[in-house]
Amino acid sequence: MLTTSNASAFRARVGERQQHSDPKVLLQEIIGYYSRTPDKANGIGLDDPFALPARIREIQVLRGQAIILQ
Repeated sequence: MLTTSNASAFRARVGERQQHSDPKVLLQEIIGYYSRTPDKANGIGLDDPFALPARIREIQVLRGQAIILQ
């Protein structure tokens, strides 16, 4: 996840598990489904920026932790 100026966007890495790729398409379907709203029927696109809620300015995602700056 990348954040700048009160907005964020997902950056997905396609990983491998047991010699099978985890497709970005599947991840998009899951995120799109659970982020649907009346205004955005298809939900959030993985590559589309979106506004951060609750006056969050930035989210720093590191290995094993996430730091949220308000």
